[in-house]
Amino acid sequence: MKLDKILILATHYDDETYGCGGTIQKLKKLGKKIYLLVISDPSGYVFNKKKLLNRYNEIKKVKKFYNFDKVYELKYPASQLYKIDKTRFINDTKKIISRIKPDTIIMNHYNDAHSDHREVFQNMRYLMKPFRYNYIKNIFLMETPSETDQGLILVKDTFKPSLFVDISKFIDLKIKALKIYKSQILNSPSSRNVETIRSLSRIRGGQSGYKFAEAFQILRVSID
Repeated sequence: MKLDKILILATHYDDETYGCGGTIQKLKKLGKKIYLLVISDPSGYVFNKKKLLNRYNEIKKVKKFYNFDKVYELKYPASQLYKIDKTRFINDTKKIISRIKPDTIIMNHYNDAHSDHREVFQNMRYLMKPFRYNYIKNIFLMETPSETDQGLILVKDTFKPSLFVDISKFIDLKIKALKIYKSQILNSPSSRNVETIRSLSRIRGGQSGYKFAEAFQILRVSID
């Protein structure tokens, strides 16, 4: 499986950490190139200037923490992605993807509870055409707590893990990154509670023979 240039496609800042924070750290340790494309900007739903500034400060710290090879931001207003013209969306993302030419894309699940997540997946369906983007060998869907686990619209379309990544050596780094997003962490009981995230990683590890793991659903894998 080719896994050298990975693009994390996050609908919102924090999706990348909740969904694959440990995997990002592991791949970086292995010397892989990691790119981040964030579709939305929190100004779409955070209207208090002080809270918005705090959110931007968190984002700044997270970008420094991960030290991605490159971060791209479309800055569409969060919670309002349904208003974005589909053609504009496709053209904006195509430019970035064509520039990076990733062999692997990690993005949100198609049945997540958040309408922004579903909108992004539907708009990104053009990536499923291998004859147009033959350099994209793998497409994985990540598990985003409080969104993927609440996607109950169609039970048959719920998240079904088929790929597990051992993050036993990186769980503490994942938690450290999560804690930077202080404004997004909720008190227990909640899917967005730090201990819940750690517990989910332990469950996914138990399912796959690791101490801690992150789970993904394979949408496509191509082996040359």
